[in-house]
Amino acid sequence: MSTKILRIKPQDTLFFGSGKVLNKGENSWSGTKLVPYPSVFYGAICTLMLSKSQNRKIEYIDNKNQDSDPRKFLEIKAIYLYDENDKEILIPAPLDLYLDKLNKIHYANIKKSKFKTSVDESLKKLFFKPENIETKKIENMFISVSDLNYSYAFYQDSIDIYSQNNINNSSYKVGIEVDRDTKTAKEKMLYRIDLNELKGNIWSYLVEYEIRNDWEENFDLNQGYLKLGGENKICKYFMEDKSNYIDLTEEVYSETNKSNYIKIVFISPSIFKNKEDIKKDIKAYTNSKPYLIGGYDMKEKKPKPMKNYIPEGSVYILKNKKFKNKTISEIEEIINSEYFEKEDQIIGYSRYKVIFLSKEELKEMED
Repeated sequence: MSTKILRIKPQDTLFFGSGKVLNKGENSWSGTKLVPYPSVFYGAICTLMLSKSQNRKIEYIDNKNQDSDPRKFLEIKAIYLYDENDKEILIPAPLDLYLDKLNKIHYANIKKSKFKTSVDESLKKLFFKPENIETKKIENMFISVSDLNYSYAFYQDSIDIYSQNNINNSSYKVGIEVDRDTKTAKEKMLYRIDLNELKGNIWSYLVEYEIRNDWEENFDLNQGYLKLGGENKICKYFMEDKSNYIDLTEEVYSETNKSNYIKIVFISPSIFKNKEDIKKDIKAYTNSKPYLIGGYDMKEKKPKPMKNYIPEGSVYILKNKKFKNKTISEIEEIINSEYFEKEDQIIGYSRYKVIFLSKEELKEMED
């Protein structure tokens, strides 16, 4: 099983719901996410797999053979935005970054907390806004993977920030519900739905994925069209060579951690295992309002329980003696087995980047 890249290029405006139900007459405005929840891409690729494998499709759809369920063969590794002009791969910007009036980068201060938190009473430190300068927290923005691996990892301020305005045009549609009997508009039934309209025909989504080799011999997605989003709009897709996109340099991944601390930056909505020892390993964090994510269980034909997911961009500092003298790849193996559920990660949730703490951050944590 090898990791591949699917580049997905929208051909129209797209709507990606946040999970909030639009009840016309109650709440009349539905926002859209620029990058949808990973399950959106997961479902689209599962559909593609069946459409391109007639034997599996017949077995699964017609014969109800669960051994041909594409969800047993597919895993989403990561999702990115891609600037085709500048060849930049973007992820959500870490939430411990701040911008001043001149758009210069500042890092949050790690300080002792005077308040009890919902994570654990042993949590003593939090990320705080930089002092003595007017700044705003970076939220709903993006940075490149290369800036994360180099500038951010080395606590430097030479980071380019992409706002959603750099990527997406504001677009929406307005509708109204009509009474079938009178053919007139129903009272209080006007609604608005925000849409994504990626700028300049230069933006795509990159989906890093793996399909088990036993799905079908020599199976590839190649290129074609798929439907995406709440209105099933057409997107073109291309299967790409991963080495052309994701720069996994030996310089970054072969270095070893010199301390028991690591920082993880979430690049997709995430949820920790519900274990007390995990809470004790969390030593500092910064995040924003959690997502309530559920979904629908097709097999049981009922909604799945809603769970609180940590938003992408959130930053957590973990302390575990197992992290010391380990490479990033070795640390990822520890984190995946001890901190997150495999079922979530298969769909693309609970994905992150590991960063070693800088000297400045280590000093703040150990003071």
